Amino acid sequence: RRAGRADDAVRLAALAQQRWPASHAAIVAHLQALLAARRFADAQALARTQATADPEQPDWWDYLAKASDGRGDVLARRRALAEKLALDGAWPSAIRQLKEARDAKDVSFYDQSIIGARLLEFEARYKEEREDEKNGRG
Repeated sequence: RRAGRADDAVRLAALAQQRWPASHAAIVAHLQALLAARRFADAQALARTQATADPEQPDWWDYLAKASDGRGDVLARRRALAEKLALDGAWPSAIRQLKEARDAKDVSFYDQSIIGARLLEFEARYKEEREDEKNGRG
């Protein structure tokens, strides 16, 4: 019974997103419905698509982190959470998430390289912001 309602919510939210594809609210409703229905793979795919299309929107990274967590995809969760935290200006926390992702035992060399490059970008941006604040430009 409850699963049926969750499926109905997913169906209605998907229809709303089809009707208004550029609507932030419709996409959020669809993501929330997918997560509530425990359809984590679908939520992860939709959130990843949105984050790729609009990487400056913290919501998409937040939903990608939640969906990845539901799937048990720790690496994707940490990377998405790092992006969201960086957009929120929480550089130390974002950097910590990337370091933990990079240092995980099961990370491929390829992923380590990508994470390492992003980590260098985050550290440089954080240093830049701190210097701007110190010099009164923040």
